[in-house]
Amino acid sequence: MSEEAIIGGHRSDYLNEVASEETLGSFPPEIVNAIQLGIDAESFLKNSKIGVYLYNRALSEITEATQDLSRMSSVRSREADEAHDRLRMGQRFLDWMNDALEHGRRAQEMAMEAEDEQARHEAEQRIEQA
Repeated sequence: MSEEAIIGGHRSDYLNEVASEETLGSFPPEIVNAIQLGIDAESFLKNSKIGVYLYNRALSEITEATQDLSRMSSVRSREADEAHDRLRMGQRFLDWMNDALEHGRRAQEMAMEAEDEQARHEAEQRIEQA
């Protein structure tokens, strides 16, 4: 699984795309917090040694558990249950990280749309005043 897979099939770069600091100050704290969560999650996965380790560990658990399950003759055994648990654990970590990234991305999009709408409104007001 690639980095793109964990973040919904396409790359994001919150630090370069996020709405301006001035505009963010005008949003409710939950929007700003969601954007920051996305930034933090992305930074954790890309720049933190523990984030990279956990991401790679989750991928390894998924791969190994899948391979173990494919070799088992019985899916109703203690070993199969353990492999399923390892598979779910790895998937759950990736799901949580993806959820944080997606939540931040949606909040970022809302902020940028509002910023665009504000700019359009201000342009319309200047045209009316001219």
